[in-house]
Amino acid sequence: MKKLLPILCLLIIASCSKEVSQDQLVEREGIYYEINSQTPFSGRVVSYYENGQLGSKGNLKDGKREGPYEYYHENGQLGSKGNWKNGEIDGLSVVYFENGQLEFKVKFKNGKDDGLQESYYENGQLEKKSNYKDGELDGLIEMYHENGQLQSKRNYKDGELDGPYESYYENGQLEKKGNFKDGELDGPYESYTENGQLLAKNCFKNGEEVDMSYCEK
Repeated sequence: MKKLLPILCLLIIASCSKEVSQDQLVEREGIYYEINSQTPFSGRVVSYYENGQLGSKGNLKDGKREGPYEYYHENGQLGSKGNWKNGEIDGLSVVYFENGQLEFKVKFKNGKDDGLQESYYENGQLEKKSNYKDGELDGLIEMYHENGQLQSKRNYKDGELDGPYESYYENGQLEKKGNFKDGELDGPYESYTENGQLLAKNCFKNGEEVDMSYCEK
């Protein structure tokens, strides 16, 4: 009899953990309910493709997403995974291409982007890396060509471009360089041809082109 107790306990727990298909739920003001129910749903939620392949799985607590949540491509490959806390995405989330290659990873805090964010090309090459703070871009942002060459670098402060900006051709040659202040071009702005020849040089103040004397101070 003692040996049966653990088994019985497991069966009781399993029976209390309800599982429903996503199409059996409706969302009302951000809360999920079973159709024709007035009680927020708690339990496991799954969805499937027409071919029977698992599309997603996760849990709801009092009608809100809670804990790990996973989505899958139709070929069975993991598409994305993340964690939820009281209905808000929280912690590290990652996204994958259908071939299994990492496409995107980002950190969240209380539903907002917060921390390092990276995206990749399907060949595995880094495409972009940036940093967020409380949901806004903050700090250095770098983008790369598919061949691995730096494409651009710029700086953000409180969600706005602020500081030096540079962009590059795929061969590594400087294409443009300038400066931003409070989200607007401010100071010298230069552009170059792919072989390194100066194409144009302009001067900006608060986002508007002005006489070069402003940039020569």
